[in-house]
Parts: sequence; structure tokens; C-alpha cells
Amino acid sequence: MSARYAVYLAPHPEDALNNMSAQWLGRSPWSAGPLDPPAVFGQHTTLWREIIAAPRHYGFHATLRAPFEPSAGYSEDALIETVSNFTASGPPLYLNLRVRFLSVFMAFLAEDQEAVAQLGEDLLEVCEPFRSPLSEHDRARRLKAPLSERQIRNLDAWGYPYVGEDFLFHMTLSGPVAEEHRAWLQEAAEAWFAETLAGPVQFKGLAIFHQPDRDTPFRGIHFAPFGTR
Repeated sequence: MSARYAVYLAPHPEDALNNMSAQWLGRSPWSAGPLDPPAVFGQHTTLWREIIAAPRHYGFHATLRAPFEPSAGYSEDALIETVSNFTASGPPLYLNLRVRFLSVFMAFLAEDQEAVAQLGEDLLEVCEPFRSPLSEHDRARRLKAPLSERQIRNLDAWGYPYVGEDFLFHMTLSGPVAEEHRAWLQEAAEAWFAETLAGPVQFKGLAIFHQPDRDTPFRGIHFAPFGTR
């Protein structure tokens, strides 16, 4: 399996939410080196390592263009230029975020999904020429989840099942969490991010992430700001 790219809605590398989320996940996708756990975890460092392992690998983000292997003749510079041109004419997004559980996973959810959903739908077409068809291995892996017929059509059309009517903006904060830890963990997250989430969060652009192989964590390689033209 080759390298993968993804286009995410993520905070600017210098924004407070990036710094706070990097501490929460123990890693910033924009810089090297591990970070210590947030103080709100106290002595629960073993639990912290367990629950942040999966989102830490991907970096803090909301998925718009899910990870894809590049198409033949692909150019990283061309992807950066295309995404930058796309974001240049769009305004910043302001979202009210709240900590919630999606089944067994904890995440930020947006109170208003409409603007982000449209952005994600537009971005699908923009990035599609850069995407190699989904491998049989990755398709089989996706099909292990219970998918509706529409989601399977999405998977075959776009390489990702949760687009269009099935899109849900979320920024993952944990892997699976046992029920007995959920209330405590949500309180810890709400306390840690309280100042950042006191008002609408401004998202200033889209981030292009890169993964050289499946075992290496994603890292940010370019931030494409909104409204530069």
C-alpha cells in the first residue's frame, strides 16, 4: 500500500484549538515529538494512552476528503495548488462545537452542520482526479462496518461511505471508551477545552495531511487558508 493524502478541516497550526487538541492527543500533526498528557487526566495516564491511540495516529481533524492513495501521474504540488485555489474564494467558517459521544467514541460535534456539509460535498469533486480507485483490501475493510446500500454506493463512487446525506461533521477525541469511563472522560474534555469552546471556533482554512505508509502517523504538509482572493 502506497502513501495516502487527505484534506481535512483542522485548526490553523498556530491557533489555540490546535495547541489544546495536540496536548489532548499527545501529538501535533504539524510538529515532531510526543507531548505529555493533559493535566485533567491526573494519574490516569494508562487510560489516556489507550483512548487516544487511534485519533493520535490521524491527527486532530474533521474529515472532508478521506484518506486516499494518489492516482497515477499525481503531483503533490498540483494537489496543494488545487486545494489552495478552492479555499481562496471561500470565507472562514465559524462553528459552535460541543463534546459528545458517537456510540463509543468521543468527539466534537457542530451545532450547525450545513455549511460544513456543503464544503465537503464541493471538495469531493475538486479532489477526485487525484484519487486512485479504492483497493480491494480497503474496500473489504470498509465493508466490515454495517453500511447501508447508499453508503456502499458512496464507497464505490468516492472511496468513502460517509459523504452527501451520510456526512456528519465530527472531530474525534478518543478511540473506543468503556461505558464506565465515558461520563468522567466527557467532563475532562469539557474542562480541558472550556476556554477554546466558550464561543464559536473560527476555522481559517483546510489542511492537507500526508501519510507515507499505513504505520506512520499522518502529518500536516500544507494549510490552505480561506478568503485569500
